[in-house]
Amino acid sequence: MYGSLQNRMQENTVAPTPEVGMGATILAYTDRYAGTVVSVNPKNGAFVVREDHAQRVDQNGMSESQTYAYSPNPDGTEYVFKRVSHGRLKGQYRENGRSRGNGVRLGVRRKYNDFSF
Repeated sequence: MYGSLQNRMQENTVAPTPEVGMGATILAYTDRYAGTVVSVNPKNGAFVVREDHAQRVDQNGMSESQTYAYSPNPDGTEYVFKRVSHGRLKGQYRENGRSRGNGVRLGVRRKYNDFSF
């Protein structure tokens, strides 16, 4: 296993069908980024998630207890997600359909900075 156990567990949740406007959490190595689904390709099921602005609103410093306010970011980084078609990750959504790409959790926006790295 690599990265955060919490991120790997979230990648294995049953994903709803992506829809434009749906919240998403991009699951990186140990960090998480909040985003919004901005387009869906009905032919191949691929979709694009654009990273949102995430403003920290708590006073907890370098803590695991983090609270954010989210807003759209028209200039945010865009990530393309596709289902993995082979191997142990078959069926999971991954960045560009690569088994080593970032994962995604649909329906939830969550930002998290792992300050231990």
